[in-house]
Amino acid sequence: MQDQESGAKAAEWGIKNARYIAKQIGAQLLNKTSNTCIYNGSSAVIKSAKENTSSVVVTVSMVNTLDYVIGAFERSDGLFHTYLLPMDKFRDNDRESITGRGKVRLVSRSVFVEQGFLIGKILPL
Repeated sequence: MQDQESGAKAAEWGIKNARYIAKQIGAQLLNKTSNTCIYNGSSAVIKSAKENTSSVVVTVSMVNTLDYVIGAFERSDGLFHTYLLPMDKFRDNDRESITGRGKVRLVSRSVFVEQGFLIGKILPL
């Protein structure tokens, strides 16, 4: 379970990794403090997960406004397998976070693998 400190570190890593992933896939981040972007003309958010993390979290406001979630999942070989998941597929498979107080939705890595589109396999930072 994350506490405030570990959550802040994870968020910082996620934004840093999103900048790197965006550059690798040709997405344009919308600002320096967010992982929202434009990818191939569509609105998206880049969510990263370390090897032992089984899901990614997206805020409810993003679920209602974006076209895609880009999931960058670290693997045991160090590569980030990066998937494009349409928001309707995200919504069809999401669940409420136990600690998110109704503000965030979770989707598992397996949904990205099974229902998303592989963008690429990206070397780590």
